Amino acid sequence: MLLRYFEQDASLHRAISVVKRRGGRHESVVHELRISSEGLVIEPIAGLHGVLTGVPQLQMPERAL
Repeated sequence: MLLRYFEQDASLHRAISVVKRRGGRHESVVHELRISSEGLVIEPIAGLHGVLTGVPQLQMPERAL
């Protein structure tokens, strides 16, 4: 399990990634981890790359050829 902080829109966010799972398929998506009044919220991070470096950048959409 890999936990990192990253900055986005002038605020601090937490990222979580699991390199290997015990059961089921492996997943290579980095997720955002938030702690709310309702408990833990884990959602995929879309549109950014470099999140695990702590310096995310907007990912440019692929152009159709």
